[in-house]
Amino acid sequence: MGVAGKGFVLMDSSSEDGSPSMRVYERNSATWYDYSEVVRVGNLKFYLDYGDTNIFGIAMGNSYSYVKVDATNGVRVSANIEASRISGSTIIGGSIKTAESGMRVEISELGIATYVTDQTGKYNSAGKWGAGTKYGTGVRAWIANPEKNVPFYCSTDSLYGDFHYVNRASNPVGVAEIGDTVVVDGKLKVCTTAGTPGTWTIVGSQS
Repeated sequence: MGVAGKGFVLMDSSSEDGSPSMRVYERNSATWYDYSEVVRVGNLKFYLDYGDTNIFGIAMGNSYSYVKVDATNGVRVSANIEASRISGSTIIGGSIKTAESGMRVEISELGIATYVTDQTGKYNSAGKWGAGTKYGTGVRAWIANPEKNVPFYCSTDSLYGDFHYVNRASNPVGVAEIGDTVVVDGKLKVCTTAGTPGTWTIVGSQS
């Protein structure tokens, strides 16, 4: 019999899968066989998502919230991170993703990318690279990409517009710089004279 919330440590140096390793188990209830592995140091085979491969390192947690460290995959963390837990820190290198695949936002050395899919499609059987070869990045837009010439860059089209302005009822009255743009009463305007307020001029001929 066991006690929920308690646990035990197993040192395994046998020839079985997942050894050698040190494992920490947590008891889920008083039933003797009701326990879960929560930490492993050493051979990570079959623990969490490691599968049938002998990879050595340290891992802890479950499939939703975990820390995994090994030479093959590096450091991987999945958890709920509160803003108050990270204060005055600088994160350097690597990438930050809101999801592993599909629709997501990713921050990397290439800037901020908004993905709508993993990849945009495939070449057909007569394609240059053969049947089934995927093409495209799936990126809808880039922000601060050093390979682009503008700070905001839409890389693919869609059923929707590329940028949305608030349709104002009147010109802004705050500080304005030459080149600022707004939409007033359905018309695109640009600031042609800086000031507070600036001078707002309709762009081109708009009815």
